[in-house]
Amino acid sequence: MKKLFILICFLFLLVGCSVEEDVNYSLVNSEIIDVNGVEVIQKDFLIENPTSNAMLDVSIYYSKGEILPVAILIPGGLGSKEDFTEKKSYGGFNAPEYGASLGNMIIVFSPDGRGKSEGEENYNGYIAQDGLYEIYKFVKNLDNIDQDNIGFISYSFGVAMASGVLGRYEVPVKYYIEWEGPVDRNYVTVGCEEAEIDILWTKQNPCIDDEFWNEREAINYVSNFDVEYFQIIQNEEDHVQSSSSHSIDMNNEAIKYLDWVRVNNGEINVEYNLETISYIEEEYDIVEKSFEYLDEFSS
Repeated sequence: MKKLFILICFLFLLVGCSVEEDVNYSLVNSEIIDVNGVEVIQKDFLIENPTSNAMLDVSIYYSKGEILPVAILIPGGLGSKEDFTEKKSYGGFNAPEYGASLGNMIIVFSPDGRGKSEGEENYNGYIAQDGLYEIYKFVKNLDNIDQDNIGFISYSFGVAMASGVLGRYEVPVKYYIEWEGPVDRNYVTVGCEEAEIDILWTKQNPCIDDEFWNEREAINYVSNFDVEYFQIIQNEEDHVQSSSSHSIDMNNEAIKYLDWVRVNNGEINVEYNLETISYIEEEYDIVEKSFEYLDEFSS
């Protein structure tokens, strides 16, 4: 057993060997990528979700020789790790490669039942949240990270998974950056029974089903957040909703409990309505914008 542990530590290279013993994982691939002159190490793992026993596909991207801030990216919709890794939109590199070249450790993963992960689709409920929490524990115990500089970045419906972990487990994070997340069942379904968008899995789980929806409504968890900086990103024209009411609701709930909440580049801890909310006027890439905020909060 000791020889096996030493071998695993050797394979980890600079990532370290202090991962909690109760996290079941294996390293499956390691490579080095030159990103604009920066050596970025990519390591691919399988990490077990202890609730479902599914092995989750997780990748870590980081540069050598530094104590790094960490960002765990949570995909939107029913997305997977490939949402971040397949598009080479950043000078010929994908989002985690680009983010790591900026001096961060970037984590991407596929929840249960998505991409190359095992298990069944859980629609960002408790099972998916438990898997993300296990990834958080795994990352939290790597040696070359800044323990006081770990955060989440979620996109769209990823808000349910991220908020569930932050609220149920009350994990302390330096920042949570959230982009246009539908924060309750009315927004996720785009109108419940009157929804104009036909989303099969929401049709199969009507809004009267409290057992299904309570665990997937991000706004329910805000009162238990332990977040130093909560940044909400919202366009004037939302990617799904007819207005920005969902982000206004999330902001107005969060300022009751947190010391630092901001929508876009507005004032800190301000209550908004549709007439007073401020937007970012210039066009932007959502990943680049979230990395800009990451740089602001991690510096």
